[in-house]
Amino acid sequence: QLLRERLEETKHELISANAMIQELEQTRAELINRSIRHDAERDELDKSFSRSDRDLTALRQQCDAQAKELEQKRVECDRLRAEMLAARQIAKDLSDTIASRTLG
Repeated sequence: QLLRERLEETKHELISANAMIQELEQTRAELINRSIRHDAERDELDKSFSRSDRDLTALRQQCDAQAKELEQKRVECDRLRAEMLAARQIAKDLSDTIASRTLG
């Protein structure tokens, strides 16, 4: 009788231990799946960051090229402005000369 009770206890302990093992295996499988998903998400983020970095590099190069072009245009405007001022001065000098000869 005592042996039978002890066997019944042991049987219940084994069933309980088996259930715990199954829970642990399920938790382990869930953790593995979560890790796989996180790895995939991290890979996707890495790809996205790489694309963004390439896009930013291209934009930076485009901005640098445009800045260089604008600087060239600014230099050309300064040159034209100087020529225009010189032309105005020549026109004024000529006008002054004509006026002084006409009056003189």
